Amino acid sequence: MMTILNKHVRPVETFEASNKKHRQYYSQYMATNSWGNCPFQLRSGNSSLSLAGYAREELIKYYMNKEFPNG
Repeated sequence: MMTILNKHVRPVETFEASNKKHRQYYSQYMATNSWGNCPFQLRSGNSSLSLAGYAREELIKYYMNKEFPNG
């Protein structure tokens, strides 16, 4: 059954470093220490890490792969 709360819940997405919007919202999070401006709920792909920790690790991998694609 759909409740009024379900209508106002932000959609859920798993953080992906390759997604430019996800990187943009992570940047805003770093500046404001809040995910409040994000129009969707970002989730960690790793249950043992916080979203911020997961995003940081994924971004490191993403940018390292861009700089050193064969490494």
